Amino acid sequence: FNDHYLDVPVDLSKALFICTANMMDTVPGPLQDRMEIIWLSGYDLPEKVAICEQYLLPNAFKEGGLVKSEGIPESLEITSEAIESLIRWYCREAGVRNLEKQIAKIVRKLALELIKFREMRNKAEKMEPIEEKLSKKEIEARKELENRTDWAVTPENLERYVGKPIFTSDRMYQDQLPPGVVMGLAWTAMGGTSLYVETSAVASPSELVDSVKPKKQAGAGGSLKVTGQLGGVMQESSQI
Repeated sequence: FNDHYLDVPVDLSKALFICTANMMDTVPGPLQDRMEIIWLSGYDLPEKVAICEQYLLPNAFKEGGLVKSEGIPESLEITSEAIESLIRWYCREAGVRNLEKQIAKIVRKLALELIKFREMRNKAEKMEPIEEKLSKKEIEARKELENRTDWAVTPENLERYVGKPIFTSDRMYQDQLPPGVVMGLAWTAMGGTSLYVETSAVASPSELVDSVKPKKQAGAGGSLKVTGQLGGVMQESSQI
């Protein structure tokens, strides 16, 4: 191989190129023909929980300096229920890369809260006044931290560390579907999901403005418009 930018020949006879992708739809066909494709299935929920508890959590606590020792609360942990909620509502990808980032984020915030807790305890023991000007919300958070005894991360307080859930419930309608709405299924790179197909009747501008002329027969002169990210086959089928 000759690099025309650097004008340097490179011997690639013994090199092996490995490319990864989450889905094959975006890989051009000619490129797929020149590659040997190996399919690897993603992890399911129990496998992700096991990987997190056995590998990701110990490494994150070690890097964050929260290894069980003197000065670390005994209740400091991330429960299995919190890990399941984190996977279900924040990290649905096939691998565990994003899950590792979220775990590291939680551990960093726990370490920061623990440092603030120690500083407030030391000032309270030395009877030092707090000279900071805090808002009402910050004062309430400080009081909650001062009286904190349970340091476990649970599904109830998970949102405080990682924010609002990225994924929400797939059921938009909890009860019976209203008229004009049907449920369908879709395939995505993160697995299957349910979706709703909604229809609504809209009057044309001519029907709204030209009310003096005689009305057309029902169903005459109508049109159908389809919105959303639909493929060519679905658009063609809806127009037939």
